[in-house]
Amino acid sequence: MRWLITALAAVGSFVATRKWMAMIRAQAFEEAQEEASLEKVRFLQRLDHELKNPLAAMQIALANLEEAQDADKRSEIRSSMRSQLLRMSYLLGDLRKLASLGKGEIERVPVTVTDLLDDLELIFRDSDAFQQRRYVSDFDLDSSLILIGDRDLLQLAFHNVIDNALKFTKAGDKIGLTAYTDDEELVIEVRDTGRGIPPHDIPHVWEDLYRSSDVHGIPGSGVGLAMVKGIIEQHDGSVDIDSTYGAGTIVTLRLPIRYGTE
Repeated sequence: MRWLITALAAVGSFVATRKWMAMIRAQAFEEAQEEASLEKVRFLQRLDHELKNPLAAMQIALANLEEAQDADKRSEIRSSMRSQLLRMSYLLGDLRKLASLGKGEIERVPVTVTDLLDDLELIFRDSDAFQQRRYVSDFDLDSSLILIGDRDLLQLAFHNVIDNALKFTKAGDKIGLTAYTDDEELVIEVRDTGRGIPPHDIPHVWEDLYRSSDVHGIPGSGVGLAMVKGIIEQHDGSVDIDSTYGAGTIVTLRLPIRYGTE
């Protein structure tokens, strides 16, 4: 009889454990759903904010345009409206690109890393902002090194990181682009001596549409780094950021590599 009691106790304990585990899983699922719902609300709030500002600015500009008599003043108002329309256009374009990252398979072809980086420098070389910075590059790479992926998306990710460095630095600041291999990974580091990121903003910089309260007057949609993260992760890589407020920022991208002879 004792063995039967022991067996029943064991069964009861097993059932209780199963119920407890099911309850924990259900609770975790509920919490995950709640967090996803909150993140959706935060995203929509940020989207509302990003769209509301240029729309409000254009409404004011239209009212001023009707009252303005001076030709120069009217031209200035029209220029401001074009700027706001361009801002909205960039935002919507970036959102479309970001949404497309989660749809279907990306192109996966061999991409020569040194060619990719050389083209990247050419894109920026003639811009005034680039020429006003102290730019330093250091590529310690084998010419046969390749990535497997979508060249245009990779170029877009690298471009956005350097473009951010240009936006958040001023004339005379230093921007460094370093590329090297670490085990089976390509490591891209973009360093700058610009304004840096406030500590409370760092955990959020990869979120869609997130913009720091410290970036008033600097153009941008808040989608750039979210897009960078999406592109790099779709290429089985990872992203990281380290910043000291008032002293500069380091963005690090890691991607799996191959060599052309493999």
